[in-house]
Amino acid sequence: MRTLHIILILLLGLLVFNCTRQLYVETGVLWTDDQYFNTTGDWYIALSEGCYSNGEGAKLNVIDQLPLTPGRNSVERFIVDSGTAEDITAFVYLDVNQNGQYDDGYDKITGYKFNYSTVNTTTPIAVPAFF
Repeated sequence: MRTLHIILILLLGLLVFNCTRQLYVETGVLWTDDQYFNTTGDWYIALSEGCYSNGEGAKLNVIDQLPLTPGRNSVERFIVDSGTAEDITAFVYLDVNQNGQYDDGYDKITGYKFNYSTVNTTTPIAVPAFF
């Protein structure tokens, strides 16, 4: 009887786990050389909920981020819980104080792109960036 309870609990756990809906986002970062933007710091690609359209001093709700190497085009992949809004903005920013997180009011956002994502489907977002 105890074995049956354990099996039922495991099956219920698998059912709940498989019902989790996730957003898959694939970001392509395309760098452009900009001789006027040479501030030092660490670079990140990040995802934010919602549609974002202004890089100057905005507040963003960062849901995930990955470090970047400036000047090297790359493809970065994110998996985000479906509790996140299904409209996502990918953006590249320079962490000037090198604390490893986006701080509200950064004006060092160097590229961003908005897209709608679909649950359990990979959404591509190509992001231009400048260094």
